[in-house]
Amino acid sequence: ESRLKKRDSFQSVIPSTAPSLFLDEEEQNYLLKDLLKEARIKTFKKKQLIYEEGDSPLFIYYVMKGKIRTFLYYQDGRELSTGIHIDDLFFGYESVLLNEKYTDNAGALEDSEIALIAKDKFFELMYKKPAIATKFIKLLSGNIKEKEEQMLGFAYDSVRKRVANTLVNVALKSVENPNQDEVLIRISRDDLAALAGTANEPMSRMLADFRDEKLIVKEGNAIRIYSIEKLKNVKQ
Repeated sequence: ESRLKKRDSFQSVIPSTAPSLFLDEEEQNYLLKDLLKEARIKTFKKKQLIYEEGDSPLFIYYVMKGKIRTFLYYQDGRELSTGIHIDDLFFGYESVLLNEKYTDNAGALEDSEIALIAKDKFFELMYKKPAIATKFIKLLSGNIKEKEEQMLGFAYDSVRKRVANTLVNVALKSVENPNQDEVLIRISRDDLAALAGTANEPMSRMLADFRDEKLIVKEGNAIRIYSIEKLKNVKQ
């Protein structure tokens, strides 16, 4: 009788816990959006730092509006960009999950609105809903793959190919329609050079070459890419 009661007690718990392991994408997004309602929204001006290497993580960040760049410093002070984060993307969660200080820096590429999600609220949701933890594990896996591809590019691609790939990556994060081929991007030459892992001089030379080849054109402080697909196919 005692064993039967324990079994019944166990089975009565399963329905309330099991669904959290199998939330679909819509349910996950609903829970995360609900978490955002409690977050503080902060506006960052262009070039303003959000966090620096060595800071202790207090928040998970979510881009409400704008573009954020994460980057590292070389020993000589030059910058290497490690990623661009656009609307509806989380960033800065790696250090929170590892419970370590930031190993990179984050700054606004343009005026941006960022939601600051308290890490204790974030962990509370993950403990209650393991499916959310699974979602962030997948995000981490995607980040690792992206970094591996970036390192392969630095090791084997020519400067020409790296600049073309950088323009493509920025363009793909600026288009509203995934099938859009022409796009206007707003990013400085310095930021492009940091993303491509090159100096300003070769960056300027490559941009001039692409302009002569009718792949891009400078429009004030912006760059119009005539064809993302043609840039993807630029040879070494």
